[in-house]
Amino acid sequence: MAEPLYVLRFRYVKPAKTLIKLEQKLAQIFLYTPNSSEKKRKRNKRSSPVLNARVPLKIFRNFLLETGWDEKDGIFFTSKEEPYYRAIVFASVLQCTRNRHSMDEMYTLVKNMPYIDIKFWSKVFIEAFESRNRRRDLYKPVRALKEVYGYV
Repeated sequence: MAEPLYVLRFRYVKPAKTLIKLEQKLAQIFLYTPNSSEKKRKRNKRSSPVLNARVPLKIFRNFLLETGWDEKDGIFFTSKEEPYYRAIVFASVLQCTRNRHSMDEMYTLVKNMPYIDIKFWSKVFIEAFESRNRRRDLYKPVRALKEVYGYV
């Protein structure tokens, strides 16, 4: 049986007005399962992403490469679950973090978080995003994560 394929690509997003000027992109994370037929995939070229989040490109790209994602032509992919879940959690947290010091703290938090916690929080973020496909729906769950780990 073939493994699912997790794909991440970056899109243009209008830069947010923040104090630190970092290049920002919209990270779109997709899940392709082996049981979805080739015909169906061709018909539905623009399948909906599992999660969208505005992220600083350099920080997030370094995180992806460190956690086991591969890159080809600007598109990141992996077939392992753990890097996929870590990317979801880190993208969601970066979406709601504005200063550079906090971004570095979140980087180490997500990188060192146990797998079961990562899986739980990624499911929370996916459900929050899929309810209305809006990035703003990630704010409350991210605040909850920050409260649990003492970053508020």
